[in-house]
Amino acid sequence: MTTKNPTVASFCEQNDACEPGWQWASRTRCKTMAQLWARTDMLPAWRIWIATRDHVCNDVDMRLFACWCATRVPLINRQSKKSIVVAVRFALGRSTAAEMMAEMMAVAPCSHAEYAAYHSASHYPESANYAAGHACYATPASRRKALSTAQAKQLILLVGNPFKETK
Repeated sequence: MTTKNPTVASFCEQNDACEPGWQWASRTRCKTMAQLWARTDMLPAWRIWIATRDHVCNDVDMRLFACWCATRVPLINRQSKKSIVVAVRFALGRSTAAEMMAEMMAVAPCSHAEYAAYHSASHYPESANYAAGHACYATPASRRKALSTAQAKQLILLVGNPFKETK
């Protein structure tokens, strides 16, 4: 987790924030990312995007978040479910990287639900962003907003405010 609390402007610039996100962040008049993160009116997709930037959250939290997202949708096959279990075990230090990569390669995704499982087992923490997105697309359109909001709430439960200075 980061021990820095960058300014909103520097974070948006360094991470190539989208124009609507940058404009919204500017309108909030928050000076630091800790202040911005604490807001309750941030779009869920933006919160997830921020959390998945380099050095914002730790790898374990991002992997557990990706697994949580992948388990919110019905998975098509047993292999997808198994890959999520191995990804959780890896995040908790109970399986090897080789086991996790083998599961990821075995998924052979062909649906959004399977892609969510695939990304939960990915080696890269930023794959949590993709797991969250695919989980939403695997969900009926009428429930996507609710799932996206639930994802953002789960993220906050997992990481708190990743920009808050620790002593």
